Amino acid sequence: MKNNTQKGIALYVAVIVSGIVTLLAVAMADTAYRQIILARASENSQHAFYIANTGVECALYYDAYENAFPSNEDEDEIDEGTIRCADDTDVRDIDTEVDGNSATTTFMLDGITSNPETCAIITVGKHEYTESGSPRVGTLILVDGRYPCEGPRSAERSIRVRYGF
Repeated sequence: MKNNTQKGIALYVAVIVSGIVTLLAVAMADTAYRQIILARASENSQHAFYIANTGVECALYYDAYENAFPSNEDEDEIDEGTIRCADDTDVRDIDTEVDGNSATTTFMLDGITSNPETCAIITVGKHEYTESGSPRVGTLILVDGRYPCEGPRSAERSIRVRYGF
């Protein structure tokens, strides 16, 4: 009688090979999933930057052409409905704090570019000062663009514009 020592080796090799193939497939799927997450985060960040840029353009327009933001306690505060950025954008939560020769106006834009998941928080600070005997007004605009507005995958990009100082 012949002694066969190789019984079941084919099954053992098949199990090992299938285990290695399964591990490689799982590793590739995990890498693909992580790449999708990173791509989505990059896309959200880009959207947030564009939203912040839209907020800056809105604030610059209303400051330069409408003189909408007060710079001292003698000027009127702005009301809801005064600012209208992009056709379908909701402007809300307008708040102005005045302290002598300085004023800070904060408001929120929702639904920029008709997308309900977009929002921007805009802060416009104005300060009156005197330089070489001439009255001047310095302006600081800070915009935080968010996409989507809320949630664990929300991206936020900020733009700061300073002029007149």
